[in-house]
Amino acid sequence: MTENFNYISFGNWEYVEGNVDVVTIGRGRMFEYTPPDTEKRLESLDSTAIAFLEKLPTFLCSEIKSAGDAVSMLIKYGRISDTTPGRREVSTTFETLVDFGEVGFDDIEMAGSVFGADRFQLYRTHWAVREGDAQEVLARLADLKPNLAHLIGEQGGHRQLNEAWIPMCDDGQ
Repeated sequence: MTENFNYISFGNWEYVEGNVDVVTIGRGRMFEYTPPDTEKRLESLDSTAIAFLEKLPTFLCSEIKSAGDAVSMLIKYGRISDTTPGRREVSTTFETLVDFGEVGFDDIEMAGSVFGADRFQLYRTHWAVREGDAQEVLARLADLKPNLAHLIGEQGGHRQLNEAWIPMCDDGQ
């Protein structure tokens, strides 16, 4: 079974900085870089599609910013609710569970490997439903921001993803 997560990215860092409550994105940017079969099932944004999206773990990110050879982006992890599709925009409430802040990477390829995204996706405002394991993404982010690793393991030694309690592996990392 393939797992999925929401990946929401904005070029304007102000949309991701600080306390984010409501996220709004144009419908034309919905489901870019989403596998075609998944996109087809979700594009109507009917109640079934919204229920599916709201069950997925969500990464809210800025687009990548370059500083010489190094790059960085703002990254938050959380969940969405109260998703409301409008004619031109979709809005959703975002609850931050872990705010990674600005995460630095040695290069663009390293940044892309965290989310399984290519270079172009990291420079594009969009909302994708990505195939992959959010726990693996969280583990890669914890490696980059070890001072936040303890936040990933909160909630009684479990992570809640896709409405299922999944025990965390306690291997000393």
